[in-house]
Amino acid sequence: MQIILAEDESAITLAVQDYGKGIEAAALPRLTEPFYQVEPGRHSGGSGLGLALCARIAQLHGTALEFESHPRAGTTVRLALQAAKGGEGDEDEAQNPT
Repeated sequence: MQIILAEDESAITLAVQDYGKGIEAAALPRLTEPFYQVEPGRHSGGSGLGLALCARIAQLHGTALEFESHPRAGTTVRLALQAAKGGEGDEDEAQNPT
C-alpha cells in the first residue's frame, strides 16, 4: 500500500493506492453505496459502510472520492480538498491567536 499527498495552489490531493486484486469497472460506481460489497462472500468483517461514510464526509467538504482500479493491478482512491485561501494577516493570526 502507498499513501500519496500532493499539493498545488488550488488543492491538496490524498491518494491511497494498493496492489491487490483490483475491482472490475462495473463495480466502481457502486463502491460508495451503503452496504455494497464487491465480494459479499468474502469474510473481511466489514458491513459495507466504510466507503459510504467516507463519501458523505467528502461531500460535506465539497469534494468526492475518485476511484481508479484495474483487475490484478490494484486500486487507487483519491480525495482532493480545496486549499485554504490565505488572506492578509492570516499568518499572524495563526501564530498569535487571541
